[in-house]
Amino acid sequence: MLFDLHCHTSGISRCCRLPYNVIVDKAKEYGYDGIVLTNHYLACDIEKDSDKFIENYIKEYELSRKYGESVGLKVLFGAEITVSYNEAVHLLIYGVTKDFLRKYKNLPNLSQKELYEVCHENGCVLVNAHPFRYGMTVQDVRYLDGVEVNCHFIYGKCYAKELTRIAKENSLALTCGCDYHGDSDKPFGGTYLPDDIVTESDLANYIAKSKISNLKVHDPETKEIYDLSVQTRN
Repeated sequence: MLFDLHCHTSGISRCCRLPYNVIVDKAKEYGYDGIVLTNHYLACDIEKDSDKFIENYIKEYELSRKYGESVGLKVLFGAEITVSYNEAVHLLIYGVTKDFLRKYKNLPNLSQKELYEVCHENGCVLVNAHPFRYGMTVQDVRYLDGVEVNCHFIYGKCYAKELTRIAKENSLALTCGCDYHGDSDKPFGGTYLPDDIVTESDLANYIAKSKISNLKVHDPETKEIYDLSVQTRN
């Protein structure tokens, strides 16, 4: 199955241009079997009314999931955390559940180590989103489960070679997503998942334990689209 592990909808991610139903329709049209909805989650979102934000966040996922079921596209729940200690750093959480978000509302204000520990205590994994965007570097690998090859055209490069090396050196998963906001004509990148990945927990376990990462990479620099299979863990 080909999944885009990094998607947004306008109902929560204000920078996204399209509502959930159009995002799902486009993913289906472009040949994906599923997506992970990783809407933005910032400290400012929880300052006024954290309960209201969390419930709206969950509702957006439920709407996306139900609509996906109606058109034959799997939609799993995730989150993209903009951390308060450096707002240029975004960390993706896979394995997200409604109870997890309701229990841990202060995720953006945690340190990377704290966020990693909370994730692992609750069956989730932590992946560094678009590590080299805007001159950033990969975050502390001790507190990561994976690094993302990001195929969004705006970043200019996907850094697949560099991230493959880092994943191998640190026994991290290598994932791929398009960071889709409805602002590009047709996303091509993604992660190939086994057919038995059905739940958020299945996905988190796969990222945590899989020795081989299988990706479809769309390099914005060369316009090349290719499959990448690499062993990053022994």
